[in-house]
Amino acid sequence: LSVAAGASQMGASVVLLEGHKMGGDCLNYGCVPSKAIIRSSKFMADVNRSSDVGLRSASVDFNFADIMKRVDRVVKAIEPHDSIERYSDLGVNVVQGEGKITSPYTVEVNGHTISARNIVVATGARPFVPPIKGIENIEYLTSDNIWNLQQQPERLIVLGGGPIGCELTQSFARLGSQVTQVEMLPRLMIKEDEDVSAAVQERFKHEGVDVRVDHRALEFVVRDGEKILICEQLAGDNKGSQVEIAFDQILIAVGRAANTKGFGLEELGIETTATGTIAVNEYLQTQYPN
Repeated sequence: LSVAAGASQMGASVVLLEGHKMGGDCLNYGCVPSKAIIRSSKFMADVNRSSDVGLRSASVDFNFADIMKRVDRVVKAIEPHDSIERYSDLGVNVVQGEGKITSPYTVEVNGHTISARNIVVATGARPFVPPIKGIENIEYLTSDNIWNLQQQPERLIVLGGGPIGCELTQSFARLGSQVTQVEMLPRLMIKEDEDVSAAVQERFKHEGVDVRVDHRALEFVVRDGEKILICEQLAGDNKGSQVEIAFDQILIAVGRAANTKGFGLEELGIETTATGTIAVNEYLQTQYPN
């Protein structure tokens, strides 16, 4: 969206191809809905600590479905800013369809070929779902579909201790879910400084989250109708032992994978990195400068 708007306003003839939803991850699955639910859960947290700010008592009554409806309203309120209509008004030719790059200068979409002096690949990423044994036997949540929930999970496992896992862990815990956060590494928020990780983990424990670092997910089983995650403890006195965690819903939040396959990059021999992202130089160019 940024490239399309900027290039068009600087006089370029721009075609924008979108195969799914305008606004991409940020509007539909990421920043916007997550900050909306964070706002509601922060209000709950403030109510629960009312005595800290000099109030004798405070209480609130809510329905989880109403909170999720508000999340949807917030997304819809911002939607016009990322809409086809707005970008058309900016002079961008928006085409709905999945494009395929057929040469360094041509893209096919909906049976038509578009020629271009420059092609920008901005295909984003998707939640990475690890191949854990038995995962095909459960219905898991990701940051893409968790926004469809209308009933609050009583027992929620969040698998992953990065930013997405942490913000949703805290939000659901503050709204009343019994949350267990499982992280294979020794601490949450591993890319942050250690004191940040310690502060987050301490706050989570204070808010009732069961934080399980140094726990590797091994297998999902369904026993007598109950869903169970089996983990291996990777450190401490019980290193090597297995632990079972029962749950109603599980959010898989172990990271994201770049969308780089299925639209022509392989056929052109575009190089990718070890993590599957597109290899580029300091000007964000592939081996094809355009």
